[in-house]
Amino acid sequence: MKKILIVILFILTSCRCETNFKIVSENKTEEIIDVNSNIWQSQYEYLNINITLRRDDSLTVKNIIVEPTIKTGTFPTFDNYQMITSYDFENKKLVKKKFKEIYIEKEFKNFPVKIRKTNHKDEKVFYSISYTNKEKLKINKYSAKIKVILLDENHNEIIIKRFVNFSGERNCYFSAH
Repeated sequence: MKKILIVILFILTSCRCETNFKIVSENKTEEIIDVNSNIWQSQYEYLNINITLRRDDSLTVKNIIVEPTIKTGTFPTFDNYQMITSYDFENKKLVKKKFKEIYIEKEFKNFPVKIRKTNHKDEKVFYSISYTNKEKLKINKYSAKIKVILLDENHNEIIIKRFVNFSGERNCYFSAH
């Protein structure tokens, strides 16, 4: 009976791992790009770089380009962009929804331009770039060049850059399904 209980418990739990990266050094000229990164595991491995732009002028975000590098090997290719906001356009008006919506695209340019902003009123728009794979990622240090291209009211480009070195340790634990 004890063996059966142990087997059932083992079946109902699984090992989950995550890596929360910390910024260990950076070259930033402006305090506009807030960035963090993590890897978490469930059925797949997910590597995220999360970006929030600290601006209150509701400029259009034309593009976000992230160029990661690691010392050995090849960094995985990002396959997914996310934009999270509770604002949307309805009947040609900006409307705040009750809940935030997650927009997911393969390419940044496919997000709806009217809501692809630095902020909407008092709310910052959250952007995330991620990589997903079934294979375990063995990354504990990497660097990223981040370039954000904004457009002002006259469609002039404003370019903001940030270079960040990330470091983190993998933390694994048992979790119920």
